[in-house]
Amino acid sequence: MSNEAYKIKIMGKFDGETVKLPNEGTFNMFTANAAFSDSDGNFGDAIGRGVRETDKNNKIINLYVVLIFDAPDGSKMMVRPVRTESDIKAGTGSFDILYATGVFSKYLGYSCKYGITTTKSGSFIQENICKETK
Repeated sequence: MSNEAYKIKIMGKFDGETVKLPNEGTFNMFTANAAFSDSDGNFGDAIGRGVRETDKNNKIINLYVVLIFDAPDGSKMMVRPVRTESDIKAGTGSFDILYATGVFSKYLGYSCKYGITTTKSGSFIQENICKETK
């Protein structure tokens, strides 16, 4: 098992549609378009698609999201974040790397922790630290 962490940084912008719920929470269907770089020197495009549900205090209570990383050489990686009970503007969560090809293959099955910060205009920065789970 490797003790060295694999790190990914993502920067981009959220867009989407938000529906107000009767309980004063929200249901947000979003798209995120971003760029990424990692600790191996890889870079490329990242997309996120999903749904975030918040309560009346803007705390996330449900999240269903997929992120796909696409390097210029054709390598791809897919992850599914999990995050609950945190403020939508800043928070932490985790994800497992579920699919990986090419340069990302060696990270298949890694588990990652992340921190994300968003701005008023929907821009975000997400830092990810991944470690082997075996």
